Amino acid sequence: MTQTVEERRAAMALARQRREVELVEREALAPGVARFVFALRDGAPLHAAPGQYVNLHLGPKGTLSRSYSLSAAGGPEGDRFELGVTRVEGGEGSTALHDLELGARIALDGPWGVFTRDRADAAAPRLYVATGTGLTPIRAMLERDLAQPEGPPITLLFGCRHAEDRLWPDEWEARAAAQRRFRYEVTLSRAGDDWDGRRGYVQRHLADVLARFDEAPHAFVCGLRRMIDAVRAELKETHGFDRKRIHTERYD
Repeated sequence: MTQTVEERRAAMALARQRREVELVEREALAPGVARFVFALRDGAPLHAAPGQYVNLHLGPKGTLSRSYSLSAAGGPEGDRFELGVTRVEGGEGSTALHDLELGARIALDGPWGVFTRDRADAAAPRLYVATGTGLTPIRAMLERDLAQPEGPPITLLFGCRHAEDRLWPDEWEARAAAQRRFRYEVTLSRAGDDWDGRRGYVQRHLADVLARFDEAPHAFVCGLRRMIDAVRAELKETHGFDRKRIHTERYD
């Protein structure tokens, strides 16, 4: 549904406000990566579009601000959201977040960002490409994309180093088994001898993945700059993608 000017202004005003959130769940997703679930203390919905991020104000006085993409937003009353965050050695923000105890309360502002699924027509095929925790905003998009059993073909191409670094693998495999229009592809850049799947960087597998689409999809790409630049160049120069069909969000 298209927002009116007044609704957009109201949403922007709310996003600028600092709101108190409480850490209510945490679990390990992969080595060095954790899932965090926060609840908004005022009980009001976050009204985030899939793909957006929030700013968390961390540290003893909340002066350490860091941006994190939402891996899911909703909950029973729309007052909860999830993050998937890597603990970066020497990273003040990720260290402060990972050191939070359950029940800790911090401030938030947002949601922000234009890396959202509505950049493409709802009926258009989609290719999602992610490495590492670049998968977090894409998970939120796919949650919305796959809410309906019917729709355009969608492929997720995910890259990480080792098999144990895969994020939400059981979830993606279950979705692919349940919905024929969704394909889940994984490639490992440092695969062990026991891995019988794809190997190497994600850009190496674009040609094969794209060959399975009947028409050129919109591509949503998230991760580090080096990967994004390589994927964008491959899509444009080798596969003739118009820049308007490539949507990116970098994490460095």
